[in-house]
Amino acid sequence: MVRSLAVLVLAFAPLVSQAQYFNRINFFGSAGKSMTGRIGQADIETASLEFGHAISPRFEFGTTIGVVNIHQLKSGYDDQFGPGSRNVPALSSSLFVRRHFGGLTSRVRPFIELSSGPMWSRYRVPAGTSRINFISQGGVGVTFHPSERYGIIVGWRFGHISNGWFNPDRNPGYNINVVMIGVQFRPMPTR
Repeated sequence: MVRSLAVLVLAFAPLVSQAQYFNRINFFGSAGKSMTGRIGQADIETASLEFGHAISPRFEFGTTIGVVNIHQLKSGYDDQFGPGSRNVPALSSSLFVRRHFGGLTSRVRPFIELSSGPMWSRYRVPAGTSRINFISQGGVGVTFHPSERYGIIVGWRFGHISNGWFNPDRNPGYNINVVMIGVQFRPMPTR
């Protein structure tokens, strides 16, 4: 996970230096576990960089780019790669919308969010299914503003990873619960 965070920060440093084009920038780390399903269970860790645009003090939308590590079984369906499990590196990209609540000048603001987008992985996710998947998530959280320049974000997301019925005979997917923590580099506007 630490290596993923470092790669993501270095890869997107030039974009952050051009931050005047975005009025919202967040950096997240998240980790969670899938529910046990037809193809087993997985542990999922993600490091994400989010570029957004606040269209009002309460509503924002944007895109997220993430580095994902999925620890899952090696074998599934007809593909047999032996017993045990392995780490599967992946890249994801999502579009998101987020609605903030609370007073506009409050230091604590709850939010709800939705996001969805494609995910490409080195191996099939879940094992024996597809390397191209979609990840859709809904979540709730709170942003704490200890300063006017940055905020701390804490939340929970429920997500679903599947191949979107590209292969209907092999589409069990993962349902995941993740806890996220992040840093908000540009707070929501107050007017």
